[in-house]
Amino acid sequence: TSLVESICHLPLAIQFLTCVLFWCLTMVYVATNIDYSLFNVMVLFWLSLIETFGYSYLGSQLMAEANGVGKAIYDLPWYEHSPELQRYYRLMLQRVQRPTRIT
Repeated sequence: TSLVESICHLPLAIQFLTCVLFWCLTMVYVATNIDYSLFNVMVLFWLSLIETFGYSYLGSQLMAEANGVGKAIYDLPWYEHSPELQRYYRLMLQRVQRPTRIT
């Protein structure tokens, strides 16, 4: 779990902060009713872009790690290990052939 936390920490923090910033700016806009339509559109665009990048980064990181695990298992000298470990390697290889995704 520490690996997952270290991978997810920064993008999730950025996502949380952009959501808070979005809501704060929306409330300021509603409270003051100032017509900054171009400014608002640009802020919403950048916040959405940052949020999308956060999720895309997590998905890319997950796929890269899953591919790395599959390659590491494939490159093992499996024939030198016990039959029990060979069976585990086979199961792991079957698992990494399925798409990896965040649920």
